[in-house]
Amino acid sequence: MRFSPDYSNLKVLIADDMSFWRTLMRNFVDALGVRQVRSVDSARKAWDAVCEFQPHILICDWQMLDGEGIELLRMVRHSKDSPNRFMNVMMVTAFNEEHRVRHALREGVNCYLTKPMTAQDFLRKFAHCAEDRRPFESTSTYLGPQRSAELAEIDDLVFV
Repeated sequence: MRFSPDYSNLKVLIADDMSFWRTLMRNFVDALGVRQVRSVDSARKAWDAVCEFQPHILICDWQMLDGEGIELLRMVRHSKDSPNRFMNVMMVTAFNEEHRVRHALREGVNCYLTKPMTAQDFLRKFAHCAEDRRPFESTSTYLGPQRSAELAEIDDLVFV
């Protein structure tokens, strides 16, 4: 028998400017039993929804028409107006270059998934993000889930 986590009490916000991806990710999240899901088509609307809806998990694209998901992530992590600087953030994007993945990790993303993806890929990453209980670390240049020693070391060498 497999254990199936209960995601019914989670609040999830999906931010992607492409209707196809919003609908697909919404269907995946709905299939997991999440009852409170909102989706928006812009970074600006996403920030408003973060402040009003206060999701447990933010799923966002990197590049949207009116802004970037990476900027949204920075606002979540660093803005004095952020309702929850510790919310779990899942970046879902077509950008698969290593420097972008590292950039997102340096900004404090919990999970990174590239498009196109299978349902299995999404569900696995979502579960990882939803269940990510790593303690948060805060330095002068970073706020986010505790990083691996390798990434922290690289950041200390490159970004100080």
